[in-house]
Amino acid sequence: MSAVGNSAPVSIGRNGAPTSQAFWRGKLDDVRIWNTVRTGAQISANYRNQLNGAQTGLVANWKFDEGSGTVALDSATTPQNAVMNGGATWSSTDIHP
Repeated sequence: MSAVGNSAPVSIGRNGAPTSQAFWRGKLDDVRIWNTVRTGAQISANYRNQLNGAQTGLVANWKFDEGSGTVALDSATTPQNAVMNGGATWSSTDIHP
């Protein structure tokens, strides 16, 4: 599979059009986008763990570990860093149980 052909921007934590002010009011951590179908077992095996290194089919992985600034770095093979908008702030608490 390929990510080629997707030219639309991705919005994480917002409902609606880019001009919408309906932002998520909570915490997000380790957001991933895959271009392959993931089985329930694969999801269960990794949903509470950060992934390190190349992963087959992983096209975006924002860990949200930076702690400051307005950019969330993408740790996937071909990084597409995310600009944080809407008053997003960093949390010093680790939300992984």
